[in-house]
Amino acid sequence: MTDADLNIYDVEAADPELRPVPLDGLITPESRARRWTFTAAAIAIAAGFLYACWCFWVPANAGTDQNGYLYGGRKLAETGTMKYAPVDPATGQFDPHQFVGNMWVGADYSKPTERFYPKYPIGLPLIIGSA
Repeated sequence: MTDADLNIYDVEAADPELRPVPLDGLITPESRARRWTFTAAAIAIAAGFLYACWCFWVPANAGTDQNGYLYGGRKLAETGTMKYAPVDPATGQFDPHQFVGNMWVGADYSKPTERFYPKYPIGLPLIIGSA
């Protein structure tokens, strides 16, 4: 048997329930004015979103633990050294579970004398501490 024998491509010979439904009247074409209205609305929403983002934009470096410069300068001004020893604020005792950023180098790990120093040179913290 061939496709011609089965009348697969003959729409008129097909069962009336299987015939494709004509789309005349079911789908109305969109007018040009309606399309431009929605395009303008989409552009206005995008512009409003960008304006809101611009209003709250803060120029900042997203680097890891950049506060080490400021904290090192503060510690240098207060104590004369940039050493940071993690202590529990409630008890004032050594606390090995406190978070110390990635930009700090430690010494005497897991001992009560554990301390950390900034990875970077003393220059910028010294300027910050002197201010």
